[in-house]
Amino acid sequence: MSSEVQTTQGGGSIEPRAKQALEHEGTRPGWIFRPDVDIVERPAEYVVTADLPGAGEGDVQVHLENGVLSIDAQPSVAAEESWNPLAEKLASRGLTVLAIDFRGYGRSTPGRHPAALHEDVLGAIRYLQGRGVQRISLLGASMGGAAVSAAAAQVKEDEIDRVILLAPSPLAVAEGMRGYKALIVSRGEPLAPRLEERFQLIPDPKRLIILPGSAHAQHVFATEYGPLLMTGIVDFLLRPRDALAAETSTSR
Repeated sequence: MSSEVQTTQGGGSIEPRAKQALEHEGTRPGWIFRPDVDIVERPAEYVVTADLPGAGEGDVQVHLENGVLSIDAQPSVAAEESWNPLAEKLASRGLTVLAIDFRGYGRSTPGRHPAALHEDVLGAIRYLQGRGVQRISLLGASMGGAAVSAAAAQVKEDEIDRVILLAPSPLAVAEGMRGYKALIVSRGEPLAPRLEERFQLIPDPKRLIILPGSAHAQHVFATEYGPLLMTGIVDFLLRPRDALAAETSTSR
């Protein structure tokens, strides 16, 4: 694993890929990502409907072998490069940015429990703590947002500062999350009504940000509303803590 740190003029840094450091001891099965799936039996067929936000037709592969149906989906926009502009923006404002490949994705191996993605988030927190980082914030989108929400409910009160959930799918864990929380979703995307309902279960302080359009999660970066999303994220991360603590609002 490389130890090189890329430093920007703003004084922040973008940490190298550190997935090997995230394979920490004590990995255990717990919360795992399970997309919503409906199965309808008809006289001559079964109809399977899976909620895979952000995945296009070309991103999904369906396999039927020995009576077992499997659906694999990895949206192309979820590649690490889609986060580069935001990471560079945050680093230019003096923040250290660590981006990870979840287990089984990118350059990461599946590990002992391939579906326990929240363990990777917890591992990232431990990694940063080991490097002396005092204030840690979490950002996750779609499946990554679901993993972040689960991890944020397992840490101690003072271990994380802020949590940004960009259209988490699903928002399986809402209660008990630590830190100052922002839930961001596009007004026209199918998940919006459900996420607005789940937002009510998130403890204060929290903020719901509803963007125009219908793009899902990091797909928003590629739309005309990408700059609005980036500005909202940067503002939330840099806003003084006392201002965040006073906010329990909705932005539309």
